[in-house]
Amino acid sequence: DRKVSVHIQFKKKKKKLKTIIMENQTTLSRKIERLMEYEKWREEIPYINFPSDWSVQIVPPIHGAIAWFKVRKDNAKVSIYLDCYENLGCWDGPYWEVYPHECDVFRCDMNDIESLLQAISESIYEQTH
Repeated sequence: DRKVSVHIQFKKKKKKLKTIIMENQTTLSRKIERLMEYEKWREEIPYINFPSDWSVQIVPPIHGAIAWFKVRKDNAKVSIYLDCYENLGCWDGPYWEVYPHECDVFRCDMNDIESLLQAISESIYEQTH
């Protein structure tokens, strides 16, 4: 009986702790959403038509980026993020960063999708030739 009682108490405490964690995650997520102005950027980030032979993986943004994705073609892998607050680098306004590119990085304005796609293509070429 005691063993069953301890087990039930443990399950109740575990459930309560899980509820607290979920509530904190939701609260924190909403604060981050407001701080990073996700609603604003959802409307301003341009659409991108990727070449059909690229595999594109959307990944969670980290380090203050607004958006992050990776492109793979053959053995090449390219990482691209959108920084709208200069959290990761210096640029006058929202910008995309492509890595690797010419043994460094490439940056362009958020709305310069033509240059972004060209830089990704160049990175793929550099890695496969």
